[in-house]
Amino acid sequence: GDKEPYYANIKEYMKNYISDYNSTTKTLYLQAPAAEGENPPDRRAITIPARPAAPTVNATINYANEKLSFPSGVTETTLEYALSQSNPNWKDVPSGAALSEMEWDGNAEKSYYFRTRATDSAFASSATTTPITAPARPAAPNDLLLMDWTDVGVTYYVGEGVQCRLGNEEAWVTLEQNKTNHTFNNLTPQTTYTIYARKPATESQFASAEASDKVTTKSSAAEPPAMTYEVTANSITLSYSAPWQYQTSDDEWVSVKGEHMFTDLEAAREYTFTVRVAESETAEASKVGTVKVYTAHAAPAANEGYAINYATETLTVKDGYEVNTAEDFTGTAIQSGVSLSDYIGSTLYIRHKADANGAPASAAVALTIPARPAAPSGLTAVNEMAEG
Repeated sequence: GDKEPYYANIKEYMKNYISDYNSTTKTLYLQAPAAEGENPPDRRAITIPARPAAPTVNATINYANEKLSFPSGVTETTLEYALSQSNPNWKDVPSGAALSEMEWDGNAEKSYYFRTRATDSAFASSATTTPITAPARPAAPNDLLLMDWTDVGVTYYVGEGVQCRLGNEEAWVTLEQNKTNHTFNNLTPQTTYTIYARKPATESQFASAEASDKVTTKSSAAEPPAMTYEVTANSITLSYSAPWQYQTSDDEWVSVKGEHMFTDLEAAREYTFTVRVAESETAEASKVGTVKVYTAHAAPAANEGYAINYATETLTVKDGYEVNTAEDFTGTAIQSGVSLSDYIGSTLYIRHKADANGAPASAAVALTIPARPAAPSGLTAVNEMAEG
């Protein structure tokens, strides 16, 4: 029991001794203290081998695969590395020597010192004195720019010779010479994607840091718009609650917000319009639809559509026309052949009625029923004869 502290001191001494004498084989003599009244025991010689010389590593940096490459004859798994020469913290070199597993993340350079790992029969070697330095990544490209996007694809300007990819799992795509844009297709509508871009690795530098941008694909084409419309004899006004477009005879799409009036049209004629909801930042243009609309009949000209029989005091309304006591035709309908006795001196209204094809009724015009003339004056009765 009284010898245990002694052995502990010996262990500490040996550790310091080995550390102080790295390059030369040394012999260490050990002797236990003599017991009281006894001669000291024989001493024991222990040979402390010299620390092996630093390895000749000659590693190079594989910039494309971001790893260290060692020459034949050097097995990386027999080595340890440290990032400091003055205060090393030795760690095993991983199989494959990937820099990402050796504390390099690309944000800053790392300098590596190496030594041969200790074995059951040899100390760890001396450390290399000249480090192998892995530089930081170059800065990210700053040209990543969204050019166009649809419900199933996005196009980016990335720059000539730059690599890009969709998300973290897709392979990097290197743009060909003289090409600056790349389109990612077969995407899902209304889905957010992250696009990455970087400068590729060369023989003397790593791939650059990555630029990134998020984009959300648009919703797919919706159903055609349900347009509302108003008509006159020579115009049709179409309207919709969201921005929309109509197609011209030249197959061009014209954008509209709210309503648009088509003028100089013929009365009582059907017109067909090709329309769609306009493309927006979040949605594709809708499916194309057609709107078939008739212009209204032309308003009757003077004395058109009716005849007054002054003798019988009746009104004849011709086919295709209608008469009413109110201009908006919410009053009393006047049928053909009706007595005008109640309407003499009044204003009625006539219009061309809507037809079965779909042409709306025309605007109403006033139909004035003349007032009854005044009774004759200056007449006297003589021999039952009227003289005047």
